[in-house]
Amino acid sequence: MVIRKSHRAYIACTLIICCCMFVFMYDSIRTSKSAIIVENIANRILNSNLHYSFPLQSWIFPKLSEKERILIFFGTRPEVIKIAPVIQELKKSTHFVVTTIFTGQHAEIIHPFLTLFNINVDIWFNNTLEKGQSLNMLAGKLFIQTDLLQSEPNDIWMIQGDTTSAMVIATVAFHKKLRIAHVEAGLRTFNMYSPFPEEFNRKTISSIATYHFAPTENNRRNLVNEGIDNSRIFVTGNTVIDSAKYLELSNKTKYPKELNGRHADVLVLLTIHRRENIGRMDRLYNSIASVKCAKCLFVVPVHPNPHATKSARTICSRDSRFLCISPLPYEELHWMLSHSQFILTDSGGIQEEATWYNVPTLVLRNDTERGEAITAGIAKLVDELTIKPSMTYIIENINKRKNNKLFPYGDGNAAERICNILQTNKLPTASITIRSIVNKINASNVHQVEISANYFDRFKYSFKPSIAVVLQVFKRKTLHKQLEAASKQTLIPTTIVVVQNGFYVNLTAIIQQFRRQHPDIELQHIASSKNLRFHGRFHIAYMLEEDYVSVWDDDMLPRTEWLAYCVEYSRTHGHGLVGANGRTFESVDLATNKVIQRQLTGQNDFVGHTWTLPRVYLRYYLNMEPVSRYTGEDVQLAYALQQYGINSYLPPLKGEKSAPDIKESIDPNASFRTNQAPRELLFCTLLRHNFKFLRCKNCSDKKVLDKCIEQAEASAVSIVRDVLNLDKKNNVYAWS
Repeated sequence: MVIRKSHRAYIACTLIICCCMFVFMYDSIRTSKSAIIVENIANRILNSNLHYSFPLQSWIFPKLSEKERILIFFGTRPEVIKIAPVIQELKKSTHFVVTTIFTGQHAEIIHPFLTLFNINVDIWFNNTLEKGQSLNMLAGKLFIQTDLLQSEPNDIWMIQGDTTSAMVIATVAFHKKLRIAHVEAGLRTFNMYSPFPEEFNRKTISSIATYHFAPTENNRRNLVNEGIDNSRIFVTGNTVIDSAKYLELSNKTKYPKELNGRHADVLVLLTIHRRENIGRMDRLYNSIASVKCAKCLFVVPVHPNPHATKSARTICSRDSRFLCISPLPYEELHWMLSHSQFILTDSGGIQEEATWYNVPTLVLRNDTERGEAITAGIAKLVDELTIKPSMTYIIENINKRKNNKLFPYGDGNAAERICNILQTNKLPTASITIRSIVNKINASNVHQVEISANYFDRFKYSFKPSIAVVLQVFKRKTLHKQLEAASKQTLIPTTIVVVQNGFYVNLTAIIQQFRRQHPDIELQHIASSKNLRFHGRFHIAYMLEEDYVSVWDDDMLPRTEWLAYCVEYSRTHGHGLVGANGRTFESVDLATNKVIQRQLTGQNDFVGHTWTLPRVYLRYYLNMEPVSRYTGEDVQLAYALQQYGINSYLPPLKGEKSAPDIKESIDPNASFRTNQAPRELLFCTLLRHNFKFLRCKNCSDKKVLDKCIEQAEASAVSIVRDVLNLDKKNNVYAWS
């Protein structure tokens, strides 16, 4: 039977009236969900873009339940995978009424995932995607459809991740003054265009969200560094691990049908689809194909993105080791994850899911917001140039793979934690950030910020921070003065570590005397006949237990308030790195082959002489392969930290808070007296590798930097060789 379009409105009204009478007659079924069902029936007949598109609930059902309602939004395959465990957990709760809303991006492939996780969708957005539409066109459609949704003032709108739809939904909720719950909050690359537009989306969401469900401690720290109120941030683990755990424990993984029984000694899952890789996909595939591995089978699930499809089909037609297949059902994808010897991917979700199976992963991106797997040693960032050596290493060591599991993204109980938090934490609707309070103070006047410390009191950690001091001894005989300075600090170090490079100085008497005089301070002495140079002391500092560490050059003699001052400055400046000397790049002068620098008060490109920071941040430094082990630990430390949004600062040095050096009329060991070519080479190399400088005039000019590297390289190599040989020759065993 065909119903004329002119009659559909009459039929819809009749159905609405009948259903309303039924609901009011049976009070026991008067829930907000019944209202949605009524509206969905009407809107299906009216052929609207939104199955639930007009405010029936607001005037027919003024208050249908005493329970809080949570509207949960998802529209892509990764979103439903990651939000499904939360939906399941919240539906078990007697505290909430859950309304699920599908925003329509992956409408053609979403149904198997809904079936797998037993999710019923209450509201559907239609006609969300069109071929060739821009991000702004997509956002416009989503804004209109989302704005039509009706909500009570106490509703919570929940979004997941960093899609454009998540950003739009959060914005609409903000305009309606509703609470926003953000699952998978705090991920950052600190590059607004990588990934694009995801980095912008998640930063926008974080600025207005009420609940921030951060997967890891690092994600929490990112949010705190941006000024988000710590009381609104909850470290839960990543919900994608919940889904992986569910599949494994329920034995739902399946052998991929399209493999057709093919087996290989080295099975590799390969996925490339991200927007940022458009334009270089062919180069990535060619680099992978250049690796000699006859026993490899690269399984390539072809992404529907036409750019990804073309490149994948090309390599599969040319090289029999590459097998192009259709996008894998989730159960089959997890079979591949658990049976692959290693993985090549630019997918964020796969980076996380692979850790559940402890599979080595090469991430085909310039940046990643999921650095925890890299820090844990399970994943590594690669590009066209580094794919080949990285793959070769994995293939050659395939049988040496460690079986000990690491869980950088949680234990698979994130959804349960999220549900418990929503039930027990009653936060006000409006979002407050530390930064909004700081801006009320004159931020350029650091002294005024310190005087107005009461503004920060409620956001500070409740414990008094512990701190360790690390001292280095090479040839200078200054240790006794530094130990005295450390022991007289107003923030007394609980541990002092003396790192001795070579046996040029006999420290036995000094160490014994200090231990007798200060039994309350643990003094550790680490001596090496090999010169550990500048990097070793930071590695040792990371192995300590204190909250903060302060590493001093052997010519620094900080005054009594220095440690307390540095810790306070760090905590009020995004937990940054604080030094006694700051340097900012100004320009590259090819005439003299020098990088011109200037010292500033406040934020700098890098700092030196002393380095004070939260100890755990040193893991980012240790995780980075040093560009040079000979020199430049200061700039390399700053470079490693800035990848995670941690800045370097030189505070105003006044009176007792300053850290002057030990004045020596003639100091033959001073580094500035040596040829600086190795250091200049390091500066230009790091700038060439996208060091994020503040103000340098020509530090982005690749031709200038290449010329600087070329000019400095020959003399730098010669100097380093000579110095190392001299160290080896003159390292007398003074203790014997």
